[in-house]
Amino acid sequence: MRILVAEDDTDAAELYKAVLEARGPAVLNASDGRRCLNLYKAAMAEINSNGRSSKVPFDAVVLDHMLPVQLKAIQKPGTI
Repeated sequence: MRILVAEDDTDAAELYKAVLEARGPAVLNASDGRRCLNLYKAAMAEINSNGRSSKVPFDAVVLDHMLPVQLKAIQKPGTI
């Protein structure tokens, strides 16, 4: 299981990571929307190039709705 966390507050991001990883999943942190989107796209490219059985790069994405760099692409379906 993999979870992507987009959170600009370092303390909150570290808390999310510690709590979630203690329960098993691997957690990637992104400090802003641009980094989050880049991690997501990189994970999708990895799936496409490696032919992984799972076609979903992350099992969950946790988003801070007040990120310094907003995720405009999420507001436009089909842009990711």
